[in-house]
Amino acid sequence: MGAVDTRKDTAPTGLRDRTRRAVRQEISAAAMDLFLREGFENTTVDQVVEAAGISRRSFFRYFATKEDVVLGDLLERGRRVAAELARR
Repeated sequence: MGAVDTRKDTAPTGLRDRTRRAVRQEISAAAMDLFLREGFENTTVDQVVEAAGISRRSFFRYFATKEDVVLGDLLERGRRVAAELARR
């Protein structure tokens, strides 16, 4: 019988990964605040980047679309769940 891998998705991440995750969270928080106050359709990427204090280019480095700010994490979570279920 083979060894069972008991590691969770808790492996230490590098500084770059932690920084990227922190910046994504800051952009998401600024965007969600605007979406809740102004409505998703009424909020532009320009408003999000101004509220987050970043450039448009930086926004698109972290998110492909405005919709990804809301749905991007759900898609990644779904991929991880599917991979774990397939592994089992």
